[in-house]
Amino acid sequence: MPLLVAPSPAPVAVASEIHPPRPVSSEPAAQPSDPLAELSSLCQALDARIRQGAAAHAQALRRLSILRRANEAGQNDFAGLERHLAHPREAAALVFCSRAEREDRRVFVSAGSEGVAQLLPAASSGLGTVELRLHAVDARPGARLHLDLVALNDHSSLSRWSLPLDRLAPGWVAFALDREPSGAPRLLELRLAVEGPEGAGVTLGGGEDMPVRRFRLRSGGAEDKAILPAAMELRLWTGSPVLPGGALPFSAAPGPLFAEAGAGLPLSPTLLVQAEHVNREDAPFEFTAVRPLPGERAVECHPLAEGLTLASLPLPPGRLVLEARAQLRVANPRSREVEFAAVLAPDAERAKLLLSGKARPEPGEGASSWVAAGPRTPGSLSVLARSGPRAPRSEPVRLFLATRMARPGQADFAWARFADIAMRIGT
Repeated sequence: MPLLVAPSPAPVAVASEIHPPRPVSSEPAAQPSDPLAELSSLCQALDARIRQGAAAHAQALRRLSILRRANEAGQNDFAGLERHLAHPREAAALVFCSRAEREDRRVFVSAGSEGVAQLLPAASSGLGTVELRLHAVDARPGARLHLDLVALNDHSSLSRWSLPLDRLAPGWVAFALDREPSGAPRLLELRLAVEGPEGAGVTLGGGEDMPVRRFRLRSGGAEDKAILPAAMELRLWTGSPVLPGGALPFSAAPGPLFAEAGAGLPLSPTLLVQAEHVNREDAPFEFTAVRPLPGERAVECHPLAEGLTLASLPLPPGRLVLEARAQLRVANPRSREVEFAAVLAPDAERAKLLLSGKARPEPGEGASSWVAAGPRTPGSLSVLARSGPRAPRSEPVRLFLATRMARPGQADFAWARFADIAMRIGT
């Protein structure tokens, strides 16, 4: 009988085979996060974003400010152009005059002091000239008088002047604006200071009592306190930004203003910068021979080695120029002596004829004699317009400036300059 064979037991799966062991990681176990570190990192990122936003906002404000100023300047330019086209140039008119009544109202503005400030008691629209009365001038080598006309709405400077004290004399001194302020009326402040060695300065006067405190003469420092119960002794003129023309009103000081100011009435910078070389064919140069120097209130007219150089300047429109003056300088010590002349004529050809003596001046015209000046020997000249009835002209009279070498042959370093050009204006 066959033997019964017991069935072999079914294979049993081992647990290690069903779930194989996970590999053991060599990296350390993750530590729980630090809330303070995460908060600090978040704050730093937020701070960086805030700073970026603040910088972008500041830049946008700057751009907006630039656009606003450009818009205001454009509106002012259009307003000035509209006013110029709509109305002819008006004669100068006195709009404010503060005369001294008491001799004890004197203010000495010394070099190194904070200076003085005067809020102008007149609207800015149309203002062309500011005149100051200097009762005394204490000049020292290198001392200068600085004036700045500032619009208080945006603290922009409308005109600046800087004059050596040794060229000023007691009396009325006129300061012509670069151009008439246009646009909306603004409050203007005149700031005056003296720069130079100790002892230099100018003495100003005070006018009538000023009931409104802010229009009194004040110190120019941070204290901003009134130093007189009156305004500075000054006169304000509207009209063309050249200089007062015609007879002065009886309320102003008597006598011609030209004589009172000593050095005369300076030509407006807006006319000075229009100086041009008018005989280029006769006087060719490889460089700019004629150039205005508004910062020095001068026109440079470089002479030829042989022959003359002729420059031309426009005169105040609608004005009758009775006389023109200029100081003569040669600005390079290596230059030889130069001769200068000035002519009042309608065109360059007429100016050449008057300079050569081949023609006689007509009424309104004039020619000076030739005046020599050198690096160490400055000079001055004056040209008078011939009086008499004037015939109608198609071209207005201009001021021509001429230079030539005193000894022809060499013109190196001949930086010849007509400085402090001034005029006497008639009716």
